[in-house]
Amino acid sequence: MTPLDGVAFHPVTPSLSLDDFARLSIRLSEAGEARSEVLAEADLSEEDFEALEGHWADALDEAERAHGDGEGVPPLVEAYAAAFARAQSTLQTRAPMSFERYVAVTRELQRGADVTNVLEREGLPLSAFLESHRHWTRTMTEDLGLAQRFAALLAQT
Repeated sequence: MTPLDGVAFHPVTPSLSLDDFARLSIRLSEAGEARSEVLAEADLSEEDFEALEGHWADALDEAERAHGDGEGVPPLVEAYAAAFARAQSTLQTRAPMSFERYVAVTRELQRGADVTNVLEREGLPLSAFLESHRHWTRTMTEDLGLAQRFAALLAQT
């Protein structure tokens, strides 16, 4: 049984795999004014993409409902998260934000600031912050001194 077994597909979905949907979603999150061109490259309209988003949201909700409590993460949710992780790693083209900027943004978010407002004010797409988060988290797991510095900087007011 695969994570996609039993998932009812929207008519547009068969032409777009979960991995393709993830890559397209990330590209669209960064496209800004070029959104219509990105959709045209995928031979999709805005309505088609909205239907795809609705399809995956419904499929994930159903997977959560159908999965028993205490049984871990539903396979479809794991597959969806893995597809987005793969897409982010293949589309990563920019350098991570500086450590100091990463700390400042993270501090604001940990103190309850609205993610959308913080990222907009910083001029950061969510994908750029997530790429930096992945970079700095991995770096701190290998550099205890940097991890300690991170913790100390987060604690500052």
